[in-house]
This record gives sequence, C-alpha cells and structure tokens, in this order.
Amino acid sequence: MTELHNNYDSDRRMLSLGWGYTDESYVIDNELLQSLERALKKYGYGILQYENCYGLQNLREKIVKWAPEFYKIPQFSTESLIITSGITAGLDLVGRNILGGKYDALIIEPCYDTAIRSIQQNSNQIFSINASDNGDGFIKITTDQWNEIRIIFSKGTVKLLYIVPNYSNPSGLSISQEDKIKLLSLCKEFSVTIFEDDPYALYDYSGKNNGIKTFYELDTNHESVIYANSFSKIGFPGLRIGFLVGNPQVIAKISEIQKYSISSPNLLTQGIVEDMIDAGIFTKVFKHRFSAMKNKYINFIATLNESEVASINQYISGINGGFYAWINVKNGTKFTDLARENGLVVIPGKIYGCNYNFEEYIRVTFSQIPSKDLEIATNKLIRTFMTI
Repeated sequence: MTELHNNYDSDRRMLSLGWGYTDESYVIDNELLQSLERALKKYGYGILQYENCYGLQNLREKIVKWAPEFYKIPQFSTESLIITSGITAGLDLVGRNILGGKYDALIIEPCYDTAIRSIQQNSNQIFSINASDNGDGFIKITTDQWNEIRIIFSKGTVKLLYIVPNYSNPSGLSISQEDKIKLLSLCKEFSVTIFEDDPYALYDYSGKNNGIKTFYELDTNHESVIYANSFSKIGFPGLRIGFLVGNPQVIAKISEIQKYSISSPNLLTQGIVEDMIDAGIFTKVFKHRFSAMKNKYINFIATLNESEVASINQYISGINGGFYAWINVKNGTKFTDLARENGLVVIPGKIYGCNYNFEEYIRVTFSQIPSKDLEIATNKLIRTFMTI
C-alpha cells in the first residue's frame, strides 16, 4: 500500500480517475498571497511563536461564527472547538483519547483506508459490517446487521464508531436520517462515541441529501458525537487545517494530547485560514468548485449512460454527490493494471477493506481531472471494463 500511495507524481502524467484531489480549475494564487501578507502584517513575529493547543483563538472565534451556516451544522461554542492539522490528525487525537490501544472500534466497510490504519494504531480491535447499496445512493443496513451491531456493542469493549455519513470514501454512499437515528440511539445506549467525518456533505449534486441532519445535530445534548471537518475538500488540502466539534470536556482532553504531541497546528496556515474566512475566499472558491464538480458529475454519468456497455451501470454504486464511485469489476487488481497500461489511474478496492475483501472492486473519482479530459478518461474506464 505504501508503494501505491507514492505514485502521485507518475499518476499526474496519466489520466487519473484515482486520487481524490480537489478540482484545480479555479486558481486564486494572488488572493492566497494577499491572505498570507495580511496574516503576517496582523500577527507579525507572533505567528511564528507557540500558541494555545486549542488553536489560534481568533480563528476559533471566526469558525464559530462562519461554520454553522457554511457546513449546515448547529451553533457551537469556542470551548467545543479545537483546530487540528486536518481530519486525519483529528481522528488520531480522538483515537488516542477514547481508544488508547485498549478499546475497540466499529466501522462500516468499505472504509477510507487512512481511517482504517489510524484506528488500527489506536484500537485493540476493529469490528465492522459490510453495508451494500440500497439502489438509491444510500447504505443498506439489513435487520441481521442491526442485530450484529447490537451484539458487538453489548460486549462493552467498543468505544468508537467511525463513519463518513455523506458520499463516503470510497463507496460514494450516504446514510439515511432514519438509520442515523437508529445508530445514534444504539451508540447512546452502549456509550459509544461517533466520529462524524463529514467533508463531502457540501457536494450534494442531486438534492437527495438535502435536509438530512448531521449526527451532531441529532445528538441534541452533544454528548455522543464528535463532528469533524476541514478546509481540504473546499480546495485547500495543503493548508492541513481542520477542526473538531464536541463535548467541551472531551475536547479539553483531546487538546491535552495535541499539546504534548505537536503543541498546535501550523500557526502560519491558521492565520491564512482566518484571513480567508474574513475575505470570503472559501465561500467564493467553493461556489466555483461546486459548479465545476457538478458539471463533471453530470458528464461522468452521461458518458456511462451512453456507453455501449450498458451493463456497466449495474456495477456502480449510486452516485448522488461527493467525489467517488465504487465499481464492481470482478478483479480490481487486474483492472487497475490494465487501466494503467491504457494510461488511466484507478484505485483497487482491496485497500478499503479491514475485515472484508474488496478485491472485486475499484474506486474512481472525477474530482481532480480537468473537464476536457473527463470524457476520454471515462471512455478508457469503459474500454477497460469491456476487456476484463
């Protein structure tokens, strides 16, 4: 897997439906430079000093005011918020606090590979269920699986549920509000904390997820959910800035771990993010990126629908938003190799499994590829599908 994740440079020389980079069609180099200059002017040498382990206070106050409307989440206080070096770093902090190598976690497979590895490092054991597509872009959890979750929780060793509730990486599937309520109820009954990793909710192209509440909103006393988001999927993963929102007592414990590991996330990039919020840059950039992504989504689906291989749609998870599509190709490793021979990058599904084997699948994404290349890449995908 390490070798696979070191192919970024070579992949850029091919047509890529592989890596989940953000769309690069809207460039704001001058505005980024101006934000950096304003941050340096505002803070001077202080921005190169140490800072509170919760993160830059001014940025926290800005996020408290800005994030609820932008991300469609309930209001929260600065005491409920900690700045992290992205969602992955936040998951590690939560895992170290809640699991500590002694307790177990539950995930829904297929699951984001980086999250699996992070949880493996911090847990005693990972339990999982393999949830399929209900045919409408939502996860199908069967009666037997609900019973299985209850049995797993009743062991008393599971303390964390990790989930990407909207347009999950890699499946592209979401979880319905009805199932969210059931899961939250079970987690409350057995004192399990939900880590809600929610960067893709912004990219709702079909409107089918409109009005579905976050776990954090459904958890009205905010005792059982840690909500995680970042600025990466808006278009700035290199800033490495994210945030967690949760119960203030839990956030305080997480801040202690952050204090004695990295002190605080990079202050210079925190200052840039603060200025970008003030200047309305994130809102403006997201408007352009959403439009570009939705158009690519429409064109991707249209090319598949017009394909001479009509049956290919039978093997693709329902796509209503987000970055990803999950495709059953019978042999993911062979398909990946054949695609690469044809100048196309896709990701083998096997890296997204923990207790289940997804060798039959691949993950594709239309997030980064330029619009002018998308039809060519999609046709390469179809041709590879025909030959396997």
